[in-house]
Amino acid sequence: MKKYLFFIVAMLLGNLLVQAQIIKPKKGKKPVKKDNPQVILQKPTIKLPDKVIVLLDGPDLKIIDFSINTLARQTYSDSFKYPYTLTIENTGNKAVTGSNFDLTFQLFDEVNGWGGHNAPGINCQKITQAINPGQTITHSGMLTLMKYQISNQDLRIRAYIDAACSSEFPNAWGDIKESNENNNFSDEITLLGSFNPTIGNISPNECIKGADEVIMMGGMGFGTYQGNHAVIIRNGHHKVAAEVTGWNKGVIYFKVPDEVKTGMNKVYIGDATSLVKSTTCNEQNLHVLGEKVLAWNDLIGLWDIFKDAFTLKLNTYGGGSSYNNTSFIRLVKTTPIEVPKIQFNAAGLKYRSLINDMNSQEGGIELTRQACNHNQLRMQVAFESSGVEIRTFNRALIKGAKWCDGCVADIHINDGLMDLLFTFTSSGNSIDFDLDTNFKADIKASNAFSDTMMNLFLGNWNNDVRNEVNKGVKNGLLNSENKNYIINELKNLINLQLGMGNKHILKYEFKNTGVHVTYY
Repeated sequence: MKKYLFFIVAMLLGNLLVQAQIIKPKKGKKPVKKDNPQVILQKPTIKLPDKVIVLLDGPDLKIIDFSINTLARQTYSDSFKYPYTLTIENTGNKAVTGSNFDLTFQLFDEVNGWGGHNAPGINCQKITQAINPGQTITHSGMLTLMKYQISNQDLRIRAYIDAACSSEFPNAWGDIKESNENNNFSDEITLLGSFNPTIGNISPNECIKGADEVIMMGGMGFGTYQGNHAVIIRNGHHKVAAEVTGWNKGVIYFKVPDEVKTGMNKVYIGDATSLVKSTTCNEQNLHVLGEKVLAWNDLIGLWDIFKDAFTLKLNTYGGGSSYNNTSFIRLVKTTPIEVPKIQFNAAGLKYRSLINDMNSQEGGIELTRQACNHNQLRMQVAFESSGVEIRTFNRALIKGAKWCDGCVADIHINDGLMDLLFTFTSSGNSIDFDLDTNFKADIKASNAFSDTMMNLFLGNWNNDVRNEVNKGVKNGLLNSENKNYIINELKNLINLQLGMGNKHILKYEFKNTGVHVTYY
């Protein structure tokens, strides 16, 4: 009997401990509750953390339906108003009674992601209606959006309950302590953007494709960011999306890719994927040019291939003391040049020096960019030193005196080098050049005695010889006929090497990198 009473008491105590959660039941087994009016069960006195209490007990507000009537949109000077309706349900186990909670909206854009509620205070509203557990209420109102917010692309919107209107971003714990604070968002609604771009002007409206030049396009209705739109450049059916470097609601900055065709193009704004023009967008003209460059090294390399065919021959001696000019330079064609006779007056005698045979060395005409500015090219002509270069005559300064051959020493020129510096200028598709010449050489009489006497009586005669040679070559190449021929041949060479074909040449420019040709 005692054993039986002890067993009964033990069972009652064990059941009481389970009810108090001091002892937990084993997994898979439930405690058995037995009626015993003499045993009074008490709640445990253990205090749980507040967050756990909130998760276990309280109201839980959810938006179970959200719609916007886009067909009933109202238009104002700077904004749109949309009628909306939403249904709120309390899925918790306690009521929201006699308290206020806020309803607001959040917008999503491609740049900033989810932002705070639109224009704090405009769309935020107080809900004061009590909501019992399991009860739903319907709320309607007007959603205000500024035009610039929806003028560039589609806009994603969601409603948010239990938010603070005075804060840009909702309070994570809300104003009402709910059993679940993570379900206060509605489903998203996408509003189609009223994108209405109008292009006013493009500056500059002439550009070089593939360059790093930034084009500015002004207008209105572009939106505050690019989204899925693009600036498109069209030449007939050929369309290319420009490289956009900046996008604002009133101005767009872009660069013109190399894939664009040259000539007059049309520019518009359209879909970035299909390149189809936006319905309301107009088109503006953009004159697209191409640029090709013939590098200086390539030009010099071409010269090196054919330089053996180029010569400079100076000769004014025709077998006597009379002047007989047969000088010429052969660059592209044989071009006659006028080299003056060299004459001195000294010690009662007149001296005449005629160039007998001054020829460039074979392959001795070199092109170089050494010590040149951006628009210069240097030609250096080396002369061979065999034979007598200058025949010299003299006669008395009296009437009837005859020229004497052999009465004065002839002149030899050794280590002769003619430096020709071409300076090119251009205006549009016209080319011009100027020329500086510098003739360097060791100039001496044919014997030491005569050289001494000439230095004594003629003084500076060496420089006079150099200057006359310089003058003759320079004047010959700057002669209008010869000059025009050289310029035309230079253009033909550039155009041929760059494959210009039937393209229209707009301008030539001489830069450090070479000859730049702009065309369309």
